[in-house]
Amino acid sequence: MAGELIGLLPAPELLPGNAKNPIFRKGLTDLRHWHQRDLPVGISARGDPIRRWLIRNLTEEFVYAFSTLPSVALVGDLTRIGWPDMTDRSLRNVLTDTLFSEIVETVQTRRKNENLAKTITHQAISKASAQATLNCNEKIRFEAATQQGDAAIFAEIERLASALGDDYSRSRLLASLKATRDELGYQQDDDMGN
Repeated sequence: MAGELIGLLPAPELLPGNAKNPIFRKGLTDLRHWHQRDLPVGISARGDPIRRWLIRNLTEEFVYAFSTLPSVALVGDLTRIGWPDMTDRSLRNVLTDTLFSEIVETVQTRRKNENLAKTITHQAISKASAQATLNCNEKIRFEAATQQGDAAIFAEIERLASALGDDYSRSRLLASLKATRDELGYQQDDDMGN
């Protein structure tokens, strides 16, 4: 099938966009050399495993996209694009009630995992955004203090130090900052309350 398709394609320079890329033709060539050993683990080798694998995946993607089981006739029409001689009986042998049940379970698991991943991603983005906003606000305050001089920087550092939760660390850091500020001769602002 892939060999026939490659033969039908025009010369590469006439193809549109990415179809001119040699990798596109390599993909078609790889289809021509597809073997049972290339299938995912769990696909049995009886009958035509490649066709069974395609039928299963077509059905799964249909259920995933439309949230409903496709008709056997629809899956048959799509499968017959590659295997025109496939009989309805062969198709019904593959598309059993058991397979439909497995596909519905697989799709539900895919959706659950996808929703969980989206939720986690949104939470991480929200948390990062909030943290970035806090960091940005702190940076703006610090830059403003920097522009006002060393005394303003000390005042900003003392403001941040006074927010520490541990009483001992807060007292120690504030005392150290006060001693350094006093050594340098900077006056503490009255509104700091220290």
